[in-house]
Amino acid sequence: MVDEIRLNIASELVKNIANSELGEIGIDIADMTIDKFIDYEVVKDIPVIGIVAKIIKSTIGIKDAIFLRKISRFLFYLNQISDEKRVKFQEKIKEQNYSRKVGDILIVLLDKFEDSKKADILAKCFIAYVNERITLEEFRRLGSAINIAFKDDIDSFVQEKVYPQTFVNLLPSGLSKFDVGRNFENSGNVSYFRTHIGDLLKVFCNEY
Repeated sequence: MVDEIRLNIASELVKNIANSELGEIGIDIADMTIDKFIDYEVVKDIPVIGIVAKIIKSTIGIKDAIFLRKISRFLFYLNQISDEKRVKFQEKIKEQNYSRKVGDILIVLLDKFEDSKKADILAKCFIAYVNERITLEEFRRLGSAINIAFKDDIDSFVQEKVYPQTFVNLLPSGLSKFDVGRNFENSGNVSYFRTHIGDLLKVFCNEY
């Protein structure tokens, strides 16, 4: 993605997080198939998504359509943010450097995700950030972990009962770690358990 386009999209995305029109992005839009997002006439009137599509300007290709779908899924979940928190977040993003930093983090992560449904998970973590339950650094660490992890492993990881192999699979993401002499999930002489960000991810995925 060209840097200028990415910056413009990042700016619009962050600016519109506090937009009351996000309520118009329903599950029917978030679940639209890729071929629908390729059609500019379909997406041009969708809040925020239409603006992003206009920024892209050229004919929307498959990669752009996938990107728009991830943005729409991300925005859909943000409907859970209260009006009070939206106003507070809006005040915070008036600082230009802050707005660019957060927007760039979101765009880079969404662009990297190989599974569009990872946008749902990122949105749940972002809700926690807007609600001041985690710091920006913790949000970035969660985003990085979501990017590295396999989506199906994350789905298993946030459940109460987790198979040891899932913990093994998620070691590179930083969501899990292992030790000897712990009693959480024992596989032979090695025990696996969630890290701090792993605990946070489990909580947010089950709350939002």
